[in-house]
Amino acid sequence: EAMKMQNSLPAPASGIVKAINFEPGASVPKDAVIMVIAR
Repeated sequence: EAMKMQNSLPAPASGIVKAINFEPGASVPKDAVIMVIAR
């Protein structure tokens, strides 16, 4: 099986995740908005 990469993504503020813009395993372009957090 291919090696799977995982990365931590620290949030700039606490809040509730309102949207996740990528499916698990998807390639994410540089500077993409990965999720939306409501305060």
